[in-house]
Amino acid sequence: ELVDYDGELQDDTFRHRYGETLPTWLIDKCEDCGWKHPTHIQQRVLDTVLLDANVTDVVVQAQTGSGKTLSYLLPCLASIDASRSAVQALIVVPTRELGLQVSRVAKRLAKPQNIMVMSVLQGSQNRRQRAWAWADPPQLVIGTPDELCKIIQLGGIKRYNSIRFIVVDEVDACLLNDYGNALQSSGTPLHELLSKLLSPTYDDGKDRADDET
Repeated sequence: ELVDYDGELQDDTFRHRYGETLPTWLIDKCEDCGWKHPTHIQQRVLDTVLLDANVTDVVVQAQTGSGKTLSYLLPCLASIDASRSAVQALIVVPTRELGLQVSRVAKRLAKPQNIMVMSVLQGSQNRRQRAWAWADPPQLVIGTPDELCKIIQLGGIKRYNSIRFIVVDEVDACLLNDYGNALQSSGTPLHELLSKLLSPTYDDGKDRADDET
């Protein structure tokens, strides 16, 4: 449900309300960035994701500018073990522009823990990113559905059982076909990514290490 006050700041602070569920370094960084109080939508999402142990999947609908990005980045980053060299979270975005915006905020928040954030977007160099992912895997990957499919097929993201957190931002736009026409629930890069490529049993039978971009 969209409400006019989704972006309004709440009385509680992040530290007071989520001090027991968010790591201190992340709350400190939020305050350094000037984000001391959650917006209405952030508080609703964090209350559900962090404080309700029975919830595993969440659908969020909010107005533009309400702070939706931070509402998923905080629990996403909190779920990552910075000492573990493996992809632990994916954020799927519909466009390069949105991906760059989300990446900037994620890198800013992740800096204190040296959490590695990699962007996989149109115009990116998949071969270079695949080499990076093999040599020193990022913990958080942000990308469009088609580019994420490509880098997984090239072998740049493996060990699917290490992924603990998946976000699909603007899911309706991510489901649009290549021509921007009607929504399709299957046959899209997003469907292939979630139902096939991220399956722990996925194997295309090819030697991906020798694939060319």
